[in-house]
Amino acid sequence: KYGGLALSHEEMMACQEMVGRWAGSLGFLQVQAATTTWALLQSKDETFRTQLFERIVNQEIVVGNATSHLKRDRKPSLVGEKVVGGYVLNGINPFASGWGAFDYMMLGFNTADQEVFATIPFKQLPKGITVTPVYKTFVMNSLNTVGIKFDNYFLPQNDVVGAWEMFRFIDRYRERRPYAFPLGIAVEAMSTVEQYVTPAMSDIYTHLMDALNRCREKLYAARCTNINALFAEMIAITLKALQFSILVGPSKELMLSSHLQRLYREILIWFMPRTTPEMLKQALSPTSTVLAE
Repeated sequence: KYGGLALSHEEMMACQEMVGRWAGSLGFLQVQAATTTWALLQSKDETFRTQLFERIVNQEIVVGNATSHLKRDRKPSLVGEKVVGGYVLNGINPFASGWGAFDYMMLGFNTADQEVFATIPFKQLPKGITVTPVYKTFVMNSLNTVGIKFDNYFLPQNDVVGAWEMFRFIDRYRERRPYAFPLGIAVEAMSTVEQYVTPAMSDIYTHLMDALNRCREKLYAARCTNINALFAEMIAITLKALQFSILVGPSKELMLSSHLQRLYREILIWFMPRTTPEMLKQALSPTSTVLAE
């Protein structure tokens, strides 16, 4: 009944580009909920998965996710000890968006040899869980991002989505097909400054739009066996498009509250969950050729 996506790849890319272009913070929260759905599909506990999906589909609850702290090169910030009937959690999940919006939060934590994913109440906090004051972030303040602190919190086994070997889950997440949210932001930025492009700058504008369109064609057609390379290409092209737009646009676009400045900050947020050191090296290298076609 809940077997996965009913949209084609092309439809999904078009939807993501539209959300990236127009939705801002709301789009980011939508992705948080969608990622939770994808994670639940990986669970082997069919009863748990079905029951939670039914509550989500019936609009009884909204579930977000907070997994950005699960990195290979970091000391675990949230650890769990296996005990009878579940786990005892200690530490902090440093970034969780949607405080006040999500009823439950799916999060990940480390044991001695596994990554475990589970849901916790996120509105009515049980004993052992507290949240920090809402962070003042450089973009998307309306996300209500907080840190979640755990002090000997007992997590029942019934709330566990699944357990995998270390880094397997987050690596699979990053290996999924690229998403088109940053592309939508870049297209909106270029559209915003089109009227200000002078004849002397028209060649650069055309070159960047051609590069954006080539990237879009690859995304929509999924004509890429190296997903990391395609994502690196999107990073390089969209950042250059945003920089060009801010430099070409009127002086008001230097204001912190301007439309283009907001887009520039948002595009960085969209890159953070998926970017790896290898992608950054390829995208930001002085010898990068992604715009040379």
